[in-house]
This record gives sequence, C-alpha cells and structure tokens, in this order.
Amino acid sequence: MDGLQPESEIYVPTLWARIEPALFGVATLAFRIAFTVGGLAAAYLLFGVLSGGLTGFNSQPVAERHRVFANLVFAGGVMRLGLGVGSIGLAVVYYAEESVGYFLLLAAAATSLGVPYICRLVPGGQGDSYGVQAALFAFIAASYIPAGTAGILIARDIVLRLVSAIRNRPLKHEELTYGSEAIVEKRPIRTSLLAKCWEGPYCREFIRSNCPIFLSRKACWREKKGCYCEEEIVSAAANRVTGIQLEMAPDSKYNFANAARPATAIGAGNPYRKPELSHAQKVQRCKYCVIYNEHEREKYNLLVPMVMIGTILFCALAAPSMRGVIAELLHFTQGIVNKFTFDGTAAHLTQPDAVIEWVLVGAFTVIVLSKILQALEWMCFKAKI
Repeated sequence: MDGLQPESEIYVPTLWARIEPALFGVATLAFRIAFTVGGLAAAYLLFGVLSGGLTGFNSQPVAERHRVFANLVFAGGVMRLGLGVGSIGLAVVYYAEESVGYFLLLAAAATSLGVPYICRLVPGGQGDSYGVQAALFAFIAASYIPAGTAGILIARDIVLRLVSAIRNRPLKHEELTYGSEAIVEKRPIRTSLLAKCWEGPYCREFIRSNCPIFLSRKACWREKKGCYCEEEIVSAAANRVTGIQLEMAPDSKYNFANAARPATAIGAGNPYRKPELSHAQKVQRCKYCVIYNEHEREKYNLLVPMVMIGTILFCALAAPSMRGVIAELLHFTQGIVNKFTFDGTAAHLTQPDAVIEWVLVGAFTVIVLSKILQALEWMCFKAKI
C-alpha cells in the first residue's frame, strides 16, 4: 500500500534507546535536588559559624552541646550526601563535557580549602571551639566525592586522548585537497622512527621508483613539493615508465603567481610560465595533503607517551617546590587580608596538612598533563606544525 514503509526499513529502537532519555531525566532531576539539599545544609553550617553561634560551644551545658553537635553531624552528613550525589549525577548527565571535571575539581577545592579559610577570617570562625571545628571539617569531608568524581572525569579525558592516539586517529579525507581519494598501499621497509613520505601508506608504488623525493631519500614536506601537489613529478615518473607525457600545465586563469598575459601572446610561441608559489603557500598546501596529515598523525602518536611520561616526571620532581608554593600563596593571602582589615585583628590561616598538599599537587599534575595533551593535539591536527 502507498505510504507504508517496507518492513526492512522500519526502525525498531533498542531497549537502551528507549530507556536512555528516562535515565538521563532521572539523573538530571537527582543532581538538581541533591545540590539544593546539600546547599541548604551548607548554608546552615555557614550560618552557625559566621553568626558566632558556635563560638561558645565549649562552655555550653553538656546536653546542649550534644544537641548542637548532633545537628552539626546531621547537617554535615546531608551536605556530603547532597554534594556527592549531585556531583555523580552531574558527571552522568554531562560525561561528554570535558569542562565538567575541572568544574567539579574547582568546586571541591573551594569547599575543602576556600570555605574553611574564609570562615577563619571572621570572629565567629576563630578560636578553638569544637563546634566551629566540626562545622568546618564537614566542608572538607563533603569535598571528597566531588574531588574523586572530578579526578575520574579528568583521567578519563587523558586516557581517551591516549587511546585515540594508540588507535591511529583516522584522517578526515573530506578536509583534504591533495590525495583525498588516495588508498592505503603496502608500506616499504622503514628506515626512520618517524616515517618519511615515501615510507608511509599513501606513497604510490608506480611513482616511488622514479620520484625525485624518494631517490634523494628526503621528505616531500621538507622540500615543499610532492607527487600529490606537483604534477611534474607524476608526469616525469610516468614518462620514465611509459614514455607518455601527462598534461602538466594548469589553465592560465589559475596562474595567480604571474601576471596574466593575452592569449595571443601565449599562442605566439611564448612558453607558458609555471605558477611560482611562495614558501607560505607551499606550507599551506602541505597542510591539506594526505601524506603530510599522515605524518602529523604519526608524530602525535610518537609524542603522546613521551609527553605524558615527561610531564609526570617533571611534576614529581617539582612536587616539593609545589608544596612550598602552596605555603607561600597562603602567607601571601594572609598578608593581603591583614593589610585591609579595619580592626587591626591579624588573620591566621591554617597551613593545610600534607594529605591536602599532595592532593593539590596531584590535581595540578593532572590539569597540566591534560592541557599539554590538548596543546599537542592542536599543534598536530589544527595548526599542523
């Protein structure tokens, strides 16, 4: 009957395709509710500290201290649950967004370090009150799950970049001008770690034996000429093999490097001048050639493990210096705060313990490694340096 699709063309959604929207809807609702509840619990704890209500905790009656402490523990647990569920839900919904991992890492750092330090600057957060200490520790404990989730997301991004390199990132032939229809041929025996043009999969066998680039054992991108962009090379190779000269000269209207000449002059016996390209034009031509793009892909595969190992070793060697920088930043912040106080009261920011310092060093290492890999990917596949 007209208007009916053949049975073979009827789309039958899979089970995952049917439940995926519902799952993402539930995850979205869950992380919004969780962040709201966690935020309310955090506001309750902040109010207790900033208002000064917890300053006299140690001098309160035992029963009152038990009641307040139980409220603090409950609020801390709710905040941990809210921020934990919220960060996991956020990661599930936006798992493909690279920025989510860094956002959660910054949020975890602000919760575990920023909030306690800021609270210590106000009168209500100073002193040795157990109530204040319990409230501020709740913020540190609430940052563990968001920080762990952020670490997983950032590590996933790094692993995906490495896997992409190991799996031989495919070339986008639709973006190429020279050699977009090239087929992969059998590779010759390689003589270098980073293959030259004639050692790659896109060098054509019938040209290689008579190609001047191959005979000189150089690379086409070094000479800024090759068989996919220089018709003379193909013509000369074919002439040596078959004795047939291919049509080489482009149409005169494409001769942008030389002044246009009247057709009568060309027909009067004047030889046609080959277009002369500048160095920048030749470089641009290489960037759209299948052979040079294959060279960039191999370069990326070679540099990725070297960059990863080098970055990790550098950060490991620089870890003591990084911890010293953390202490200096803390002292610098303390000096700035003391300079602008109105009552002359000096603020004393507590130095983070060794665990927090090493967590910060590790987070800094992961961020640096991720950004360096991004820069390497940009250099090889965007700028094609």
